[in-house]
Amino acid sequence: MSKVLFNEKANKDLIEIVSGLMTWKVYNFDREQAIKYKDSIVAAARKLETKKRHTKCSYERHLLYGSYVYKYNRNKMTTWYIIYNIDEINHYILIEKIMSNHQTDR
Repeated sequence: MSKVLFNEKANKDLIEIVSGLMTWKVYNFDREQAIKYKDSIVAAARKLETKKRHTKCSYERHLLYGSYVYKYNRNKMTTWYIIYNIDEINHYILIEKIMSNHQTDR
């Protein structure tokens, strides 16, 4: 069983990522491409359970959602910030929010 859990907001973020990619005016992803893109973000988040060190959030916007951040560089233009908390008692990682570098500064 995975020790990485996604809360309701993070799951909504993933759905919005797929939808956004499929309606993006610059490059429209088809459904299959958008789902593969989303799956790569999920795979990156799932790897958090194997990390020994976790990076604390420094952006104020990120701190609204969690204490830790993982930066997933999907390509040269886009970094995905996976914001999470750690349940030290039960040893779970709870993904709280997923946002791109295009959203962080807003």
